[in-house]
Amino acid sequence: MRRMNWRIAAIFVIGIGVSILSIFWILRVVNISDLKDAMSSASPISFLLLVVVYLTTFPIRAVRWNRIVDPDSKVSFMILMKSLIVGFAGNNLLPARAGELLRMQYFSLATKYGRTRALTTIFLEKILDVLVLGTILTICFFEIKRSQILPGILDTLFPVILIGLSCLILVVIGLRILRARVLRWKLNNNKIWLFVREKLVVVIDALEVVDFSANTLIIILLSIFVWVVEGAVFYLGLSTFGVESNLLLISFTSLCLVNFGILIPSSPGYIGVFQAAFLSSGFIFSLEKSEVLAASLLVHLSQFIPITLLGLIVGYDLILNVWKKPSNGESDVKEG
Repeated sequence: MRRMNWRIAAIFVIGIGVSILSIFWILRVVNISDLKDAMSSASPISFLLLVVVYLTTFPIRAVRWNRIVDPDSKVSFMILMKSLIVGFAGNNLLPARAGELLRMQYFSLATKYGRTRALTTIFLEKILDVLVLGTILTICFFEIKRSQILPGILDTLFPVILIGLSCLILVVIGLRILRARVLRWKLNNNKIWLFVREKLVVVIDALEVVDFSANTLIIILLSIFVWVVEGAVFYLGLSTFGVESNLLLISFTSLCLVNFGILIPSSPGYIGVFQAAFLSSGFIFSLEKSEVLAASLLVHLSQFIPITLLGLIVGYDLILNVWKKPSNGESDVKEG
């Protein structure tokens, strides 16, 4: 426990440092007076539209999660929604993406599913999200390369991304097919291997849901739909500040860069890192930096404010209701 606390504290300190450096870099490359001028073109209606579109991703995520947990289960849709909201709000307020643990806790306490089962389903979501976003980013970079928007750099970068994505897909498929053989490997109880094996068990358990079935196809399609809708948030945010040329390509490139960027340890809510990753797309497409930063602030706030407020409300409900449930052993019924 003490080691875990030190690890979280270290990630928190590193994250704060990364956020400070990101903000420092942004202030060096963007003129604040230009940013103020750009922000003046945003309206409350634009903000509300982005909020509505962003919040529509949560019912889609809930349906997908239900399919991953058990397509035949009777899990309440509201429990799924509240667990998601608590998790996302937790990531906005807590270090080291601790919101995922809150989501696991809420779900396991509110249902018959144990923490291990909840955590593995969340982990499978992350694998699917990385694969979908990696595929979208590869397509975007292929189009950027084809259009000669950024010649030279992508001649080297594009093959690396393509090879990386292909290797990730092959690893996922390999672990799914050869899971029993991998888990039998001993390697003389090597400490490094034991650590790696522990992580592989989580991945392999998560991949148990994936097979050649209609349910898997539906899960994949829902995963794509989630990111298409979230891409629409970026599209609307950029269009608010007058970005027109290559808008669709810029929107989905920004979506991928931001979501991969926030995997880097940062402050709660990804402050600074979110904006820096978004701004990097502005350099790729030679956009006005103040407009891109303004779009990043609008998009970030449209995600941060509503889900954090909803999370605080649901979290209050968690404290008052879910934690008071009598302990009858139900939460560990389905650990496997």
